[in-house]
Amino acid sequence: MLNYIKKHWKGELSLVTSFWINFSVVNLLYVFTTALLSKSPGFLHPLLVTRVSVSLMVFHLIIVYPWQFVGVWRSATRSANETGKRALPILVKIILIIGVMGTLAKWEYFSDSFSIAFGPDKFTNYEISLINEHSFLHLQGMLGWGISSDVKTLLVENKQIVGIILDSPGGRVYESRKLAELIFEFNLDTYSLKGCESACVTAFIAGENRYLAEDANLGFHNYTTGSSLIDDKVDMQHEMENDFEIYRRQGVEEIFLKTIVANTSKNMWYPTFNTMLNDGIIHGLIDPSEILPVELDTLK
Repeated sequence: MLNYIKKHWKGELSLVTSFWINFSVVNLLYVFTTALLSKSPGFLHPLLVTRVSVSLMVFHLIIVYPWQFVGVWRSATRSANETGKRALPILVKIILIIGVMGTLAKWEYFSDSFSIAFGPDKFTNYEISLINEHSFLHLQGMLGWGISSDVKTLLVENKQIVGIILDSPGGRVYESRKLAELIFEFNLDTYSLKGCESACVTAFIAGENRYLAEDANLGFHNYTTGSSLIDDKVDMQHEMENDFEIYRRQGVEEIFLKTIVANTSKNMWYPTFNTMLNDGIIHGLIDPSEILPVELDTLK
């Protein structure tokens, strides 16, 4: 194998072998592998999958691709010199140059992918506290990696918890799903005192009973990875449809889900209280000072 690798690098293999096998077939295998990783099963942590995918991408760009390019280029040069036929070698070199240009054009995508995989998590600024004699969890801030694990630890250690207050502008879809699973598992009611938006609402919908403070609201929009370039590589509509099963399980009307889909990822939709009440999103209002449901006729 090592001898084969060296022969390709030196351009000693035939142009057919260098281009069709070592360049075309290897690149197809790389594309197939990355596509397979993007469809990884849900039980795998998405951060792990992303890091594996990006590591493979970096290895391909830094090690494999230069090896392919140099070997094919040298093989094309050798073929032209030995056979005197230059049309095919020139065509192959043009294809190589176009490939490099295409790779450079994707640099922003590569940079965004690397930042997501190995950069600092921009959603780590969250706080979790126990209130009302440890009967409620209060979650504030973004849903960053690990927040569901922290919540699970508190739920296991405090069996008296009956509800979770979600005051969050959103965050990681994976973490919101894990929070929803915990809310189902521990039969918790969900509340929001200041507002729950984006990925946060998936966790909120999982509540046995769901209440808002009078000044709070829920914000809905289409899913996004946070990068328009990466959104093109991930089926975010499929991810959103997966979470809609939680909504349906909780009795949310289909007309409500269709309205969410109609909004872009940049346009947050804030439904009225009556819309959310009628479509099965919430069950009522709460008094923030007591975390108790209030009668609808007390509204002004």
